[in-house]
Amino acid sequence: MLVERADLQGRIAVREFAGMDCSTPDTRHLGQVLALSDLPRKQTRRLTAFEKHVLACFLGLGAAARGAPIVFASRYGTMSSNTLALLKDLLSGTPLSPTGFSLSVHNAAVGVASQLMNAPAPYTAIAAGERTLDCAILECLALLSDGAERVILAFGEARMEQEYEPFDDGSADIYFACVLTQSEASEGPVLSSVVTPDETASPRGLLARLEAHFTGTPS
Repeated sequence: MLVERADLQGRIAVREFAGMDCSTPDTRHLGQVLALSDLPRKQTRRLTAFEKHVLACFLGLGAAARGAPIVFASRYGTMSSNTLALLKDLLSGTPLSPTGFSLSVHNAAVGVASQLMNAPAPYTAIAAGERTLDCAILECLALLSDGAERVILAFGEARMEQEYEPFDDGSADIYFACVLTQSEASEGPVLSSVVTPDETASPRGLLARLEAHFTGTPS
């Protein structure tokens, strides 16, 4: 179902939030995010840092995330930390790691999350360059408009490293997940402003607004 964003403005509310800002030496933990040390070690020991950060945000939502459709957005996913290593193995003739291969798909992190929560749900992975977050929010809004009671928006963006570093145009190195629902007119103020066209193109801008809303501090 194709839905114009203009038809949906002001109809979205953010109910739960978990985020991590890894752009500074001291990682900032926001909202309900789990510490990486709290992730189940047996199931996550082979995961890359990217996947662990996404999981910490997603699992931090707790029961609110169970069963809801998921929209996962990332420009590059594990390109530097996983896919590049697989490509190098192919070039050298080294057998590919089954674990590395299974985790190289763009939606691997949310797939692992749904397994850990024992709560299978439909999910969509989106990569759309600079408009990745914008397109992901539009997808969430379309799902809500089409009847979904709530939708999980998960976002992850890591800096490009190694051979890809010259092509990095300023990755945000941030992660967050939130529960989105449609808002009713009687509910009063909601976070409709976080999905306006001026903000959705900026992951850092959206993260700042979410943090301000859930901590009660000015954005």
